[in-house]
Amino acid sequence: DTLALATVSCAQMAQRRIAKLMSAELSDLPAGLNSNPSSTAGIGIVGAVAELLVKEMRLLASPAALHTDATYDVEDHAPMTLIAVRKLRELLPLLHNVIACELVSAAQAFELRGEPQVGDRVSRLYAAVRAEIPFIYEDRSTRAELARLAGLIGRGELDGALA
Repeated sequence: DTLALATVSCAQMAQRRIAKLMSAELSDLPAGLNSNPSSTAGIGIVGAVAELLVKEMRLLASPAALHTDATYDVEDHAPMTLIAVRKLRELLPLLHNVIACELVSAAQAFELRGEPQVGDRVSRLYAAVRAEIPFIYEDRSTRAELARLAGLIGRGELDGALA
């Protein structure tokens, strides 16, 4: 249960960072990280997806231990461990998707800022993200690309960029 709550907390922090990047007032970047404000909506939908994923995660993270009942008055307490583990397994792919949304948003912001000087690890991570999802110039679906990136995150395949 505690790991599930921590997972949701991580997702909430990522979602808030996405929201700040998407806000022109907070980031000094175009609203929605839009490269062409006159004709497209930018990647605002990526932020909305992250927000919806966090809401789903909050629902799933309700502690399993709250639902414990004694079984046939044999046990005083049933910790519901297996249910808690199953719920955590459902939460992790959602977290990977939120992180994918954050990485795409950060990469978009990175390019809109003119690719500032960053360290080697950030450069490698940026290149890995852009290998999956190129800069988004116009409105288009990013569903398959985000899913692919979330899969890489879940399998630890981006870890090498951070080593």
